[in-house]
Amino acid sequence: MNEMSRPPTVLFLEKGVRGWYGKSPKSIKKADVVVVFSKLWNTMRATNRLFWESFFPEIIDFFPKIANNILANFFIYWLVYGFSSNDRLNMAMEATLAKKQLSKAIQKEAGKPINDSSFFARLKKKTEAGELVRVGKGVYAKSNLPVFDYELFSPSAKEAHAFLMDEYRGRIEFAVYENTILNRFLNHLIAGGTTIVDVPRAFAENVFFALQDHGFRNILLNPTEDENYRYNHNDGETIIVKATSSRSPIDKKKGKVLLEKILVDIVSDKRLRYFFEGAETGPAVEEIVTNYSLDYAKVRTYAKRRGCYERLLQLIPEEIKRKYL
Repeated sequence: MNEMSRPPTVLFLEKGVRGWYGKSPKSIKKADVVVVFSKLWNTMRATNRLFWESFFPEIIDFFPKIANNILANFFIYWLVYGFSSNDRLNMAMEATLAKKQLSKAIQKEAGKPINDSSFFARLKKKTEAGELVRVGKGVYAKSNLPVFDYELFSPSAKEAHAFLMDEYRGRIEFAVYENTILNRFLNHLIAGGTTIVDVPRAFAENVFFALQDHGFRNILLNPTEDENYRYNHNDGETIIVKATSSRSPIDKKKGKVLLEKILVDIVSDKRLRYFFEGAETGPAVEEIVTNYSLDYAKVRTYAKRRGCYERLLQLIPEEIKRKYL
């Protein structure tokens, strides 16, 4: 494994170890050491998993007894002591950060003290822009990947979305999307188009009849694979009303599905899987997690509720699992 491909935490440790056993560490301010040390130690506690977990196999031969031990506290202190300013900055950007650290960073960015509402507004803006991803409760990590979004193209999808926004926004959760958005992740593209409406199970029939009463004719409610084959014409006019779990990853304000839901449903939802071959599942999952910013806390929660978390983990590249899951 070359140096460029090694995890940041491993490079960080290796550089620190070389500095520890080599020449005297560079002279840096004690305050800098304390700040970075505090970030690392609090990160260990905030993420509910030891800092060692992501790189332990890389250093087990050197420090087998130090893992899971309070001595790690002092060990990290000495590693940080040999770092330059740029090293410390890069490491801080790669590490996961709890809200306490983020609050300090955002206040420093603002150049003045800010209240809680301003802090959460700025935090929301950064997560929506994809600069930060949520990897746990109150824990975030830096990301430079784009945020997934989509537009509706067929007249039927646009009209159904507008109708549901007028009738149900603020009352029930729903998401409208077209099956062709899966083409971003698949090797074999979906032709035609089907509008999918995801709604909680308790409201599926209500939405189904409301769409019928509004004038939509070719509507299927939770179709079987045979029904989908027989009655879905893939002409842009067919609408599938699909019952989904409550509290699914849905943008309630916009009536859109979130990528976290698509990711999990690709693995677990048989009705979504009508539109692509099973062999496409693994490559599609890898395409999503390597190319888009995700809220991994939502992915984890939703996948566990769908009963497919372990299967999903098997399809995600190891370096992403170590960093986010």
